[in-house]
Amino acid sequence: MEKKDMGELKEKEETSKNPIESCFSMVTKWFETPLVRNAIIISGLFALIIHILYSIPAPFELLVHKWEAGDILTYVSTIALSLLAVWQNQKFKEENDKAQETMERQNNEAQTRLERISIEANELSVISRIIDQEERYLTRLEEAAIAFLNSSSGGTLLAAINKAVDSDDPLEVSGADTKMRHAYDRLMATYLSGMGTNGTELLDLMNAFGLLYEESSKIFTKILKERDYHFHFIDEYSLTFDKAENALQVFLYERRKLMYRILTEKMSLEQVRAIYRILEGNISRF
Repeated sequence: MEKKDMGELKEKEETSKNPIESCFSMVTKWFETPLVRNAIIISGLFALIIHILYSIPAPFELLVHKWEAGDILTYVSTIALSLLAVWQNQKFKEENDKAQETMERQNNEAQTRLERISIEANELSVISRIIDQEERYLTRLEEAAIAFLNSSSGGTLLAAINKAVDSDDPLEVSGADTKMRHAYDRLMATYLSGMGTNGTELLDLMNAFGLLYEESSKIFTKILKERDYHFHFIDEYSLTFDKAENALQVFLYERRKLMYRILTEKMSLEQVRAIYRILEGNISRF
């Protein structure tokens, strides 16, 4: 940067010391311009032609000149200057139109960018609401499912049976049965509170819990009616319980992994809606 400034300073000093050479250099550069050079050459040739024509006597009376050479040069110069002015105006108009087009294009591009940013911001807001709604729904469903699992686990059944055996009172089992049924009702209400409940994954999950509910209901009914306090059913029941529990973990994992993908891969709103339509049996929740 300092070398460039020193070079410019040196050039200015040389120009101030040699004004004649500086003017000569400027004229030379100006003459090197094709338009100026051609105009000078054409003007010189035209003046030479006029000079030659006025130097030769007219062979016929009809060709005897009525104008002086200066008049013709003045007339031609006026026409040339007019044409030059027209050309300059046209050139200026073309440059102005080009600048105007460039400005309009830049304005349009800026407007397009702003519109795209606005659309993307709106889509991000909607996607954020979708993710928030989905997470709240999964949280409620998870809490209700865990409450039902706790009320219908093999440990809960065994505890109720042991109390019934010790007290010889089936009311202990009846209380556990009522608690389990209320937990299942809460789970179903939570499940139905979401739109688009026809999704294959969610239906599979609820079918697993429905089967568990049926099995636990049969066991409680058998205990209450027949006072059958044997534990022969626990092993088979545990398999049904484990399937329901595993189905819940897989469902929650897959759904939350999907939400993470949506956030990290910057999917569009249309892509997000398409995904949920597929997941939920072509029914949009949002």
